[in-house]
Amino acid sequence: MNPETLDDFLKSTCVIVVFAYLLTRQRLEAIGWLGAIFGAVGLVELWLSRERSPYDTYTLIITFAALRFGVRVGAIAALIVGVGAPLFLHEQALMRTWLALGMSLGAGLVVRRTLPERRTSLACFLAITLAETGAILARSLLHRQSEILFSPSLAFLKIGANGLGALLLQMVFSDAQARQRAEELRVEVERGRTRLAEAQLAALQARVHPHFLFNALTSIAALCRLAPSQAEKAIILLGQLMRRALESSPRNLVPLGEELEAVSGYLELEALRLGTRLSIVRTLDPSCLGVLVPPFAVQTLVENAILHGISPDVEPAVLTLVVRAQKKRVLVSIGDTGVGMEPEVLLRARSRGQAKENEHPHGIPLASERLVLLWGRGARLRVFSRAGQGTWVVFGVPRGERQGEKGEVRQ
Repeated sequence: MNPETLDDFLKSTCVIVVFAYLLTRQRLEAIGWLGAIFGAVGLVELWLSRERSPYDTYTLIITFAALRFGVRVGAIAALIVGVGAPLFLHEQALMRTWLALGMSLGAGLVVRRTLPERRTSLACFLAITLAETGAILARSLLHRQSEILFSPSLAFLKIGANGLGALLLQMVFSDAQARQRAEELRVEVERGRTRLAEAQLAALQARVHPHFLFNALTSIAALCRLAPSQAEKAIILLGQLMRRALESSPRNLVPLGEELEAVSGYLELEALRLGTRLSIVRTLDPSCLGVLVPPFAVQTLVENAILHGISPDVEPAVLTLVVRAQKKRVLVSIGDTGVGMEPEVLLRARSRGQAKENEHPHGIPLASERLVLLWGRGARLRVFSRAGQGTWVVFGVPRGERQGEKGEVRQ
């Protein structure tokens, strides 16, 4: 192979790889568009190369289009090249081109119908070998009186070069298809995780824990005898919490200020139940109240702190709620001075595992999963706890998402 031929070979190889790469970056399903793209590239390559050796790139493209995408895509591509070829080819070259187009289209379709696994490298190589062999023989028979026949070495060179081009096209398309399937699978898994998390959160929202509801009703019953005015307030608070649980959607985000108002109502109700055993400390940055958070994101963690941390302890405890701004996000921290967590309980709270039988499930894994699905791993819950010393739970949300913007789960 002389230097000029090698240069042509490398140029055409680059054209094939770039074309295949660019085409696989698109999601083209319309047959007409696919055929037009293959035909346009084949025509441009025919015009630029003028059948430079060793590649017949346009025949390679037509063969691959017919083999990979079927008769209509291949026929449209061949028609475009055939109609455009007379613009810059003389009569004899034009006849050779039309013969080559017919052989390429036929070879691609024959192999497509013969081999069920038409997307394999073997099928591509067989199709292009058949196309080039047929084109060489047809040209030689048609012009044997006026042109020198192809030498065997040139024929093998053309078949080998175009076979290599077909393999390159097949490799690029197969790799792109594998990546696309992997991405579709990843998206489907992510959607499944989203639906599961939403279902779990919806179940969490649709019921204020029966344990809490039972205790709240017991406290209200006692207040009806001892302090009727407070009992009326407690009933109103409980009604507001239940209405919010029924009306909220797990797909919508709410302003942090609205979430904290609901938390205040919940804490008032718990304060009626726990009395002097519960002290509440709030440190809230007013500039952060407009950021968007998942509904019940804070209330779930506050309820978790009271249910698992403060209620089991007979001693008075403090629940601390802190909201402060950082440069790019808002940090929300919930702490309690209750019983804390044993190492194995802390591990379960940090994981996605299920609660043991007869054990009240922690809301922490569900809340953490929800935050990760919305904003990535950087938004996940951080849990810090020691047995007998209490627990802190911290999470962060982006400052850029504020009230008035759309807040839905990303699919």
